[in-house]
Amino acid sequence: MHSHAQDEWTRIKANVISKEVGEDIPYFSTDILLKKDKDSWMKSCEIIDIPIENVLIIGDNLHADILPPIEAGCKHLVWINRHNTKIPEQTPISDNVELITVNRLEEIIYSL
Repeated sequence: MHSHAQDEWTRIKANVISKEVGEDIPYFSTDILLKKDKDSWMKSCEIIDIPIENVLIIGDNLHADILPPIEAGCKHLVWINRHNTKIPEQTPISDNVELITVNRLEEIIYSL
């Protein structure tokens, strides 16, 4: 779990999810005053000790949750695009990147 919030708030969210699933959810928090970038995504994967190319990332912010992980080497992503935003044409996304776009979180189940 990689959140763009203060550490305390992220810890609260991770604890709630942990209780729901019955497993500890490791988390990484990028301070709200900083940018979620390629490096922060790499750090979040170091915490779980899994290479970013083996991680499925689900996010709702193109510029914080989708493009930086792709730049870091992520190959599997789901973008929750509530506002039907277009990806800028000049945005390089390699053919070996699987990017699924949905409008609502529930659609993920039907897209996989």
